[in-house]
Amino acid sequence: MKISTAVAGMLAAMFAEAALAGDGGGAPGGMSTANLPLGVLAQINLGSSGLMTPYYSDEYFGLTQNRTGTALTGENLKAHGGATSGYVDEAFALATNAAFMFALSENSYVNFQIGNILDEGSSNLVEVDGVSPKLEAEYILFPNPDTMFSVSAFVEENDLDTSETTKVDRKSYGFRADAIRKFSEHWGVTGRIQYSPGTAVAKTYVMPGLVLRDESNDDRLYTQLDLVGNYRAKDWDVIPDGWVLYPGVGGNFLRTFMDDNVTGGDSFDYGMAWARLNLSMESQPRKLIPNIVIGFEHEWVDDLEDYTDEENYALIGGGLMYSLENGNNINFNAGAHHGLNGNRSSYTFAINTSLNF
Repeated sequence: MKISTAVAGMLAAMFAEAALAGDGGGAPGGMSTANLPLGVLAQINLGSSGLMTPYYSDEYFGLTQNRTGTALTGENLKAHGGATSGYVDEAFALATNAAFMFALSENSYVNFQIGNILDEGSSNLVEVDGVSPKLEAEYILFPNPDTMFSVSAFVEENDLDTSETTKVDRKSYGFRADAIRKFSEHWGVTGRIQYSPGTAVAKTYVMPGLVLRDESNDDRLYTQLDLVGNYRAKDWDVIPDGWVLYPGVGGNFLRTFMDDNVTGGDSFDYGMAWARLNLSMESQPRKLIPNIVIGFEHEWVDDLEDYTDEENYALIGGGLMYSLENGNNINFNAGAHHGLNGNRSSYTFAINTSLNF
């Protein structure tokens, strides 16, 4: 029988934002960009336009897996005689990530990342606690100052407790491709596609000496697209000097392939759309750079929607970044996604470092 297998891996890399150039603008300290290598110039250009943040952030990827996995756990509980109502989600996640970047040429790089998610669920009908380590290697190319392409491969493991008696372990690997294009002074687009085949093993401890073991395929196809703008005081006088406003809209889609799941088929879908405003101070070395974000999110498809009466969310968050002249930086970010019906909330705190060599 299927006991919450898709919940394995659902917290992979939430809110991981190991930024190459952050959300700041311009060259560090206002220095001239005339003699900078093409790759550095592109990072400054795309970073100051706000396009690097959705590229490096796994915020919505993690949220999507979290909501899908927890919902499937609830559906499995109902299918095996559990409660049919009263499901509420509330969880806290601590995400840590370190990135190490090495230049191959003036416009190409390799980037190695190591990260982990520590999750603590609230004591509800469905509670998920666990850890999710991940290793990733990435090749990045900047053909011109307005464009970036990257491909990467990763391995990850998700060790989760979905209740006091059930443990889920999912091992997987995957591949990801990204593209960024700044197409005007104020707007650009970033997109990704990612595929991760995996196997999830659920163990339910019925009584001493009796353990039910359930193994299932758990393969995931994920896509995301973000349209991001950037405006400063010279563009709109309500924006404070030295700050940047980043309006944005986006959407994602996750298809999970799992045989004989509770939907009666071999896959199920989830998709979300969002609009958000991010206000950030211009980046400066050796200075704390604050940012705040607000937004609205809507689930446009959810094959497990019977689990929780929640499809609209309010977002509020903020953070701090500290960087050096060589681009090394550390980021602190916190965020809350509140369901407007009060049935689902997610709280995240992320610590990310980026080192250049």
